[in-house]
Amino acid sequence: MPTPLDNDVLTLCVQFIATTESRNKVYRFLQYSAKMLKWVLMHAGSVTKSELADKLEAVQASARKHGVSRKRLLWVIASLGRVELLFGDARKVYRFFQFMEMLDLLRSVQDPRRIVRYLRRLRVLCFFFFYLLENYVVFLVRIEGFRSSHARVLLFKRLCNGFWCLSILLAFPLDHLLQRGSVLSTIKKLLDLPVAYFALANHRVGDGIFASLGLASAQIGLYLRWLEIIDKARRQRQQKLREQKDDAHQPDKPAKAALRRTWSHSSLAAGDVPRIVYS
Repeated sequence: MPTPLDNDVLTLCVQFIATTESRNKVYRFLQYSAKMLKWVLMHAGSVTKSELADKLEAVQASARKHGVSRKRLLWVIASLGRVELLFGDARKVYRFFQFMEMLDLLRSVQDPRRIVRYLRRLRVLCFFFFYLLENYVVFLVRIEGFRSSHARVLLFKRLCNGFWCLSILLAFPLDHLLQRGSVLSTIKKLLDLPVAYFALANHRVGDGIFASLGLASAQIGLYLRWLEIIDKARRQRQQKLREQKDDAHQPDKPAKAALRRTWSHSSLAAGDVPRIVYS
């Protein structure tokens, strides 16, 4: 019989979006969806990046030559590019000062097996440097005003992606040793690995390939996070039902726990005192 929780989609959505981790998953999905749709429209409309970078006068001239639909297409593609940048920056802002959380997590890593303990600590350190360097890159670009093509920005971006790539590689032996991880989570790591490697090696990869890998990984991550929220909500609901059931039987407990005096006929015959039997 389904519980009220099973049909309350709004409650699940609120619980899902209430956490920073879930919002990060949603933003990543929207970021790569915009990137993928932008690439599809550019490919279908034969739009080049240089054409998007043209000034308004050039866009209006192109619209007069090719029609109003061309201008609308360029506007949609440019808007999708802004959406991609918006949610990309939002994810980076959410990760501000998260390196401090990694330091706290590093102290709490415990496992009886030395190899597992070392691998987990090494992976936490990778995330620590990833978040720290990413925060520094955001500071350089958004506050100091460095261009994204500046040598220092490119250096720290590559270091940041290197630690991300190493953290993904460390996840495979850890999943094997700890006997954790589903097929979908493994596929997600395999999709993230080339993205991290391309960014580390500074390889020129087509936007279509990059967007496809990112979007597929984002969809899996979003789905796995949704399953976690549903499972957590169901456990909370079951715990609440058990507590309500226990409270319903609470008035009977004092009566059951009360002392009952039973008198033994043989003891009375022998002149003994009555026994007290605890139920």
